[in-house]
Amino acid sequence: MTDKGRLTEQYDKLAHRFNGLYLEGSSRGRESMSEALEKARKQLTALGEFSTERGEELKQYLARDLDRTIAEARHLGDEAWGRFHPSRLGGWVRSPQSRAYWRQPAMRCTLWVTKPIER
Repeated sequence: MTDKGRLTEQYDKLAHRFNGLYLEGSSRGRESMSEALEKARKQLTALGEFSTERGEELKQYLARDLDRTIAEARHLGDEAWGRFHPSRLGGWVRSPQSRAYWRQPAMRCTLWVTKPIER
């Protein structure tokens, strides 16, 4: 196995162990993430999966990736809030397209319920 492939495998093991430890914990936040990441690194180092130096390197990579993921999720949340803000949705709900959209399923349901049973 190449060094890059081994590094990827070790990173995945660290991420998997971190995920399990983080989900087992009762608190959520940056501090609990750091604790779970350090605990995962120590456990895998003790098991001989990688050296202490490699473990620190992988921990930094995973911490960086988690920070990026959090930042992207916040950005997407802000973007969704801007797009789906109640003041913007209110205009769409009152629009003719909205009324046509919401009437169609109700009409289908009404037609289905009131249709006589054929024997």
